[in-house]
Amino acid sequence: MQLIGIRRENYPDKDVIIVIIGHIQQHHGNLTVKELRLAIDMAVTMQLDFNPTAYQNISVLYLNEMIGAYKRWSTAEGGYRDWE
Repeated sequence: MQLIGIRRENYPDKDVIIVIIGHIQQHHGNLTVKELRLAIDMAVTMQLDFNPTAYQNISVLYLNEMIGAYKRWSTAEGGYRDWE
């Protein structure tokens, strides 16, 4: 979470993390962990059509917007490729 600018004292509690993980599994379960990491890396390096400023708060909406930007990029590029 430090990568997107959220200080430790503002990390979501365990219950919120469970909700976030459940939402990602339900709505974005087709993405791999590697793709999710790539989406975060691309977002914070301004490679996606997405404002990565989290304003010290992580939410389902924030993650949906970031993952949506990643999916749009991936579709435009012809699908996810293993860059490593």
